[in-house]
Amino acid sequence: MAESIDALIDRYLVERWREYPVAATSIGVDGYDDKLTDYSLEAIERRHSLEDTWLSRFAAIADDGLSLDQQIDRDLIVSTLRGMQIMRDWEVWKRDPATYLGPGLTGVFVLFLHRIRPERELADAAVARLRAVPRLLEQGKAHLDPALASPIFIERAIGQCRAGITYARTLVPAEVSDPDDRARLAEAGELAAQAYENFLDFLTKLLADASGPFAIGEERYSALLLEKEKLSYGAHEMRERGRAAFADIDADMARRANDLKGTKDWRAVLEELHSDHPATPDAMRDAYEEWTMRARQFTVDRGLVTMPDGEQCLVQPSPPFQRPVLAVASYNSPPAFKPSLTGHFFVPFPPEGTSDDDVQKRLQTNSHTIIPTIAVHEAYPG
Repeated sequence: MAESIDALIDRYLVERWREYPVAATSIGVDGYDDKLTDYSLEAIERRHSLEDTWLSRFAAIADDGLSLDQQIDRDLIVSTLRGMQIMRDWEVWKRDPATYLGPGLTGVFVLFLHRIRPERELADAAVARLRAVPRLLEQGKAHLDPALASPIFIERAIGQCRAGITYARTLVPAEVSDPDDRARLAEAGELAAQAYENFLDFLTKLLADASGPFAIGEERYSALLLEKEKLSYGAHEMRERGRAAFADIDADMARRANDLKGTKDWRAVLEELHSDHPATPDAMRDAYEEWTMRARQFTVDRGLVTMPDGEQCLVQPSPPFQRPVLAVASYNSPPAFKPSLTGHFFVPFPPEGTSDDDVQKRLQTNSHTIIPTIAVHEAYPG
C-alpha cells in the first residue's frame, strides 16, 4: 500500500526536527531539547541530499485523492524545499556567522522562555546545548570565508557574540532556583562563554578581510518570489510595484501632513511626532504593555476574536543577544505542540554599550505615536 501523504509529512517533519532541533523546541516538540544542529561539511551535504529527495517525493504527488488541506500542505513543503535549493549555491554557511551563533543562543533561551518542562529537565537540556556551543563555533571558524562573508553580517555577529558571552556566563545560571542546577549551568555556561570569546576574536580578524556582498542577486530573488513565495512576478516587477506604492504613499502622506500641520513635508511632521517618545527603554516597555493590553481589551469588547481561557501576552525586553541584530519589535508564539497559551512580545531594547545618542534614536523610532500601531500589529489582533 502506498504511503499516505499525511504519513509522509510526519516523516518529513521528524527528519527536519532532527536536523534543526531548536526549531522543534520552539514549537514544543519533545525529544530534541538537548541537541543543536550539526554544521560539519558532511552534515551540510547530507541535508542537501535529503532536501532534494523530499522535494522529488512531494512534487510527484498529484492532486487526485488529496483534500484541499493536503494540497496546501504539499504545496507549502514543495515551495519551502524549492527555496532551500534556490539559496543553496549562495552558501550562507560560508557567509553569515549568525548561522553558528543563533542555535546556541536561541536554543538555550527558548527553553526557559516557555518553561514547558520541569526545571531540572530544562537545566539538563540547557547544559547539553551550552556544552555543544564550542563545537558549533569551531565549525563556523572552519567554514566562514572572508571572500564571501559580508562585513555587515560580521559586524552584526560581533555584537551578537558579545551579548552571548554575558548571556551564557551570567544570565543563564540565574534562570533556575536549585543551587546544584545553577552550578551545573554556570560550569557549562563558562565553557560556552569562553567559546564565544574565542569566536569574537575570530570575527574581529575576519572583519578586516571580509569583502563579500550581502545581496543575494536579482536572479535568486526572482526565483524565490516565483517558486518559494508563489508570486506571479520576479524582482524587476517587484521593484516597479514598490516604486508605484511608494509614490502613492508619498502623495498620501503629503496630503495628510498638509491637513495636520499645513505643510507637505511629511518627513518633518513625522520627526516632530517622533520627538514625543518614552524617556527610557524601560518606559518604552511600559508604554508597549499599556497599549498591548488596551488593544486586547478592544478586541474583546468588540467581539473581533475569541480569547481562549488562559491566553496571555507578556511584554518583555528583547533578549540581549537579539538586540544587535533586530532593531524592531517581535513576537514569539506559544509552542504549538504544547498546551501553553502564553505569547511573548519583545520590545526592541538597544544593545549593551549603545551610546546615549543612539538610544535616543531608538526611542524616537518607538514614539508614542507609533507604539499603538506596532502593538496592534505584533499582539492583538496581531
